[in-house]
Amino acid sequence: MAGYICIAMLEDPPYNMILAATEEEPEDWLEELPLPSHLLCYESFKDTKVILKQFIQRLKLDGITAKADKAFTASPHEVIRRFIEVRNEAENNNQLVKDAGDDYDEGKRLYNLAVEYEDGSNKIIPDLKKAFKLFMQAAELGYNPAYFALALAYSHDGNGVKKDLNESLKWAMRHIEGGGVQGYYVAADCFVEAGMKEQASDIWRRCFKERSTEDIKSVLSTYAGHASKDLVEQVHTPKIARLFGAAAEQEGIRQSYNWLLENQVTDSDFDDTDETEQGDAEAQFELGQMYKLGSGVEVDNKQAVYWYRKAAIQGNPAAQFELGQMYYNDPRGGGGREDDEQWIYWYRKAAEQGNPAAQFEVGQWYRYEDDEQAMLLYRKAAEQGYPAAQVMLGEMYAFGDGVEKDNEQALCWYRKAAEQGDAEAQFELGTRYAFGNGVEEDDEQALYWYRKAAEQGVADAQFELGTRYAFGNGVEEDEEQAVFWYRKASEQGSTWAKEALIELGVDWES
Repeated sequence: MAGYICIAMLEDPPYNMILAATEEEPEDWLEELPLPSHLLCYESFKDTKVILKQFIQRLKLDGITAKADKAFTASPHEVIRRFIEVRNEAENNNQLVKDAGDDYDEGKRLYNLAVEYEDGSNKIIPDLKKAFKLFMQAAELGYNPAYFALALAYSHDGNGVKKDLNESLKWAMRHIEGGGVQGYYVAADCFVEAGMKEQASDIWRRCFKERSTEDIKSVLSTYAGHASKDLVEQVHTPKIARLFGAAAEQEGIRQSYNWLLENQVTDSDFDDTDETEQGDAEAQFELGQMYKLGSGVEVDNKQAVYWYRKAAIQGNPAAQFELGQMYYNDPRGGGGREDDEQWIYWYRKAAEQGNPAAQFEVGQWYRYEDDEQAMLLYRKAAEQGYPAAQVMLGEMYAFGDGVEKDNEQALCWYRKAAEQGDAEAQFELGTRYAFGNGVEEDDEQALYWYRKAAEQGVADAQFELGTRYAFGNGVEEDEEQAVFWYRKASEQGSTWAKEALIELGVDWES
């Protein structure tokens, strides 16, 4: 039966959800529901019965018991996430209902399938030749990202097709003409490899002239990971001068981060006297990130600190936080400085500008000295969705630290963090449902959250999950599953799990 699968939320909390397979339009189905409701998502399938069954089975694996046309309790985030997975699988299997002649959607579908064959997945073995054919089919339907994929494929042997610079250049230019950005560096590489360096410079000049600063930064960042020294040519442009700042202007503007990274910085640049120099703070921060992470260049903490500091002095909050982290992890900050109070100084600077990670770290600094200040900073970070701060708020409300004990508030903040995937909060939420702490006892919800935490490696959650399977608490008794989770916990040193395995007659050491 062709039709729609629709998902709606009936009320909040406790997140009562409802789903249905229907031939009606989603809006018409929504009007028939008895309570105020919100349509969360829907999709049209060729066989809704098959897809709905797959969807419900997928939810069951997450501990969510759902039936069509009946309300059930679950996090909207988890339900929608699973629905998207089922929908994508259906798209790959040609189970979606599409409008005739919708070339864009079909091109997108073929492109996504090509990416799966290129990278491989749990269901698809990598096959570059098949990926190339699918990219070509998507390109023939006018799907612009496929142009870039073909340009890359033709640029090197072993990408599913024989290397051909002319074809690579053709598809790169189509990508550019269609509004793409990354085609610029592929086209430039083709010209350089063909000995046409002037044309390569023209391509870069065109990019710098026509594209936004963000686009230019994006393509240069990618290019830095691909370019070799012999590809680098000098290109002057005011826009890139602003992008890389005054320090780059002193040596001339280069067309990739590589030149800047390999030639711009010398030991003398690290004197404190040059910290008044201005430049583009965001670009300086990006350089710091590249040195810290080893993106396109060898890891060098000293240079990372240098570029973070230049950006931080200009008030870039992300750089201020990263600088604080560098000093926190090493009082010398990797930059030859021995002031171990630098980390809190820069964390505070970033926190004052609303950086949630910095607010959390400063809150941690206050935690055992001034609960009121800690609570204030945790709340600021938590309200921006920072999970670690939400967990700390939950803990403070749970134990009455610096605030009146409030189980309802504790549950609220633990839930917010748990729904974002925080394993500690998921375990805490499972425990609260298991023992009815601040919430009505609910074995189904306890099992759901214990499983979430256990899958992320929380030993206590793995033990609790094993125990529930061992005794059939909230789930059908299953010794095989019990042993599985007890083993997981024992491998992390849980003595309780080891004792439980011994009681089941299992050698936990084997």
